[in-house]
Amino acid sequence: MALQPLIIHKTKSYRLIAIRRFRSTAEAMRWLRSEGCKFSNDDLSNLGNDSVELLTEDYEYSIEAAINTERRHHVARKK
Repeated sequence: MALQPLIIHKTKSYRLIAIRRFRSTAEAMRWLRSEGCKFSNDDLSNLGNDSVELLTEDYEYSIEAAINTERRHHVARKK
C-alpha cells in the first residue's frame, strides 16, 4: 500500500464537518471503513491530481492526494 498522504473532507449536505489528513493511504482507508464507507483498495491508490468521492447514508467524503512534505523538503534542500 502506498505511503501517499491524503486529505479527506467530510461533509453533510454540503456543510463541512471535518478535514482529516493522513500520512498514508492505508491509514486513510482504515478510517474511512470505520466511518462506514465501502470501496476497493484500488479506488484510493495513486490518486495523483484526481479526487474520489465516497458516500454513506449520512456523510459525503472527498479524498485527494496531499503534498508529501518530506519529499518537498528533500527536493528543496537539493537546490
